[in-house]
Amino acid sequence: MYQGWLLCSRLNMPFHRNWGHHDIKTTIRFQGGSNAVTIFSMQFLSFSRRRTEQFPPEAFTSELSAEEGQRVKSLYASGILRQIWRRGDMPGAAIIWEAGSEDEVRAAIESLPIFQAGMLELVALIPLEPYPGFVS
Repeated sequence: MYQGWLLCSRLNMPFHRNWGHHDIKTTIRFQGGSNAVTIFSMQFLSFSRRRTEQFPPEAFTSELSAEEGQRVKSLYASGILRQIWRRGDMPGAAIIWEAGSEDEVRAAIESLPIFQAGMLELVALIPLEPYPGFVS
């Protein structure tokens, strides 16, 4: 099983991650103490697209975009949203999520203002598994 030490910038403390199973086991070790918290989570990849066939460009207002940006930052700070990219083929996003369940990820997506306005379609939500070539 591959093990590595990373720095958890959101919590400002080191954490240890094992990549040997479908579930990711994250043990957060507090600096200067022996207490640790273990969290099991999975990673997911989502693809979304803006529903531009039903909503004109002016419907995607700067206010709505600002609300969306704030919510994305909040999800990133909470740790559930790990990485995000704009799609190059159409308006939308590709996002790496980390959560305890698919339901948690769906709830996070449903909390996005553009999704709540009916202007965003979730095209795919895919659970990810570790690449077996990295597992020893």
